[in-house]
Amino acid sequence: MRLPIQDTVNDFLCGLDPRELESLKRTLVRRLLEKKVFDKWKYGGRHLVAIDGTGINSFDKEPFPGCPYKISKTGKVTYTCHVLEAKLVSDNGFCISLATEWLNNSEDLSGKQDCELKAFKRLSEKLKKDYPRLPLTICADALYPNQNFFRLCRHNGWRFILTFKEGTLKSLWSDIDDLRPLLIKEQSVEKIVSKDPKKGWLNQNCFYINGLLYR
Repeated sequence: MRLPIQDTVNDFLCGLDPRELESLKRTLVRRLLEKKVFDKWKYGGRHLVAIDGTGINSFDKEPFPGCPYKISKTGKVTYTCHVLEAKLVSDNGFCISLATEWLNNSEDLSGKQDCELKAFKRLSEKLKKDYPRLPLTICADALYPNQNFFRLCRHNGWRFILTFKEGTLKSLWSDIDDLRPLLIKEQSVEKIVSKDPKKGWLNQNCFYINGLLYR
């Protein structure tokens, strides 16, 4: 097979507007959605979309104007590329990117929560514009449970499943702490045994609380 020379590929990509690649991705994903390729992985009639931030590259020199950077205690400057990704996920581990939002130097990368939440607002606008009628359930970690996130999701007609750490939304944890002794007394506890690749067998006690209200 004849393959392209990678130097030529690099020259082409350097001159290509990134929005062209975004457009290509959007076209390909829409075609797969039209063919209902992902329908077998829907949860409650909706596609599961995981939201998370990640760093993808680091450099000793500025790779492009405005690239975010960090300064160490020794004064060394490291340039890093961070993105917030929205990926359609399935229960077999398959995932595909729906939308990407780059984090820029105007955002304080040391404050991960503020930085990601600001980028999520922009990412949600892009996601809604590209897939206006797609029924989504947003899955995210414990950075996201807050009133602004809930408001954005409801405005867009999305549902959400979030990791919920103790101390997040203190008024809700107050209700949980009040109900916890009652659930234990009533033995409404499910014992789960699972295997962790590093720690071996784990025994966990889980209980579930439905119908709690927040604001």
